[in-house]
Amino acid sequence: MNLTKEVQKFIERHSLFESNSKILVAISGGADSIALAHLLARAGYSLLLAHCNFGLRGKDSDADEQYVSEFAKKMNLPFFCKRFSPEDFLQRKKMSVEEAAREMRYAWFEKLRREQKCDRIATGHHLNDAIETFFINLTAGTGIRGLKSIPVKNGYIVRPVLCAKRADIEAYCQKNELDFRTDNSNFDSVFVRNKFRHTLLPLFSQINPAFEDTMIRNLNIFREIHNVYSEWIQEFSKKIISHKDDCLYIAIQKLEQSTAPQSVLFEVLHPYGFNGKQCEEILRNLKGRQSGKIFHSKSHKLLKDRDFLIVKEKKETGENSRKIYPKTPHTDLPVKFKIETVSNTLSNIDFKDKNVAYFNPELLDFPLTLRTARAGDRFHPFGMKGRKLVSDFYTDIKLNQFEKENTYLLLSGGKIAWIVGLRTDDRFKITPQCKEVIRIERLPD
Repeated sequence: MNLTKEVQKFIERHSLFESNSKILVAISGGADSIALAHLLARAGYSLLLAHCNFGLRGKDSDADEQYVSEFAKKMNLPFFCKRFSPEDFLQRKKMSVEEAAREMRYAWFEKLRREQKCDRIATGHHLNDAIETFFINLTAGTGIRGLKSIPVKNGYIVRPVLCAKRADIEAYCQKNELDFRTDNSNFDSVFVRNKFRHTLLPLFSQINPAFEDTMIRNLNIFREIHNVYSEWIQEFSKKIISHKDDCLYIAIQKLEQSTAPQSVLFEVLHPYGFNGKQCEEILRNLKGRQSGKIFHSKSHKLLKDRDFLIVKEKKETGENSRKIYPKTPHTDLPVKFKIETVSNTLSNIDFKDKNVAYFNPELLDFPLTLRTARAGDRFHPFGMKGRKLVSDFYTDIKLNQFEKENTYLLLSGGKIAWIVGLRTDDRFKITPQCKEVIRIERLPD
């Protein structure tokens, strides 16, 4: 295989670079990234090399850094290195070491790309990486998106040697007298990828000696299938998805009418952290009539309401009771208000606007308190006799759980004066005897 010609044809076929592109090459010191940098430099592209030292392999990590630094000098290429500390990993303690390292690595590459005004970030992923990723995704249940394996392009990230086998890359290094570093962790069976690399995939090669070539064709087919699939999902999603109050709404009836509801639901919910197993459970739950069940991902929660599945981002909630003064701006409140005193005339009063409420100034005491509802809260709904539990009021007007969480109360002297945007309390109503009234308007976000 003439790797130089094959890679250049691959670059042109997929429009990875322009002839004048400035490229950041992610370089670890392994054969794949060393060969990539050498190939692109010989092709005349403007390069800079970027290396991450996570310090996870002690002296070996430092030796990797020293080697790629010397390689950059030999190639007369700009070199950048980022050293990460154990504290960097502690900030991502909910992730595995591999996940945390990957996130930090790509975040730094992107930061460096912007600072150095590079057009692309090139990584050394090759065909064998793609085959391993395919089977990892297959066993992890990532859906059709996983079957396309490693994409050739993903935003600014490109993979020019994805057309090449590991053996071809190592042969190129040998032919061009390019030394490279070997990461001994690549042989540690504790890592899932290594179990595929050293145990499972060699069995496929025994069964089919042309296994790698077969997988080249398969991956190309799966990528085309994914493109068709993605276009259909995107068009169908427009029919079932809407947005309101920072929530995503999925129309249940339209979802169920789809020819592939599980695939649609997975593709819609996957960006919010929900996996395939959860999507199956959500679909099973749709068959029951009961609403109110909540499902959780790490970052979001999903509520099954009457006609919709509603997705909302999780937010840390602390003490939500806040004081409000009439003439003090409150820029950090979850709800913004405009408070003013107006004359009690027909031109100033508009009861039709649900975002505006009017109060008797002799009965409303400042500072007001803003908070969400608590168990046992009661108020006197305007126009009604007697008290009512706020929770019963929410039920009567059919608020779902997320709407309840987003609904705030204004209190005066410990009494509920306004369920904001929904109903005022009869005890604070204005009368014809009021010459002036307090007007409180909820402002748009």
